[in-house]
Amino acid sequence: MSLASHPATWSHSIAKSKFRVIAFSLLHFALLFFALWLFFALWLMFDQM
Repeated sequence: MSLASHPATWSHSIAKSKFRVIAFSLLHFALLFFALWLFFALWLMFDQM
């Protein structure tokens, strides 16, 4: 089963992998944003003590 003989499934798998990359990068940015927010919240809390 080569990729050239099945262009529909080939493009479908490309779209699926592209969606997976987009979802992974969105999750990565959400985790990074949450870590930064947590760091600043704790820093402000300790700064007021």
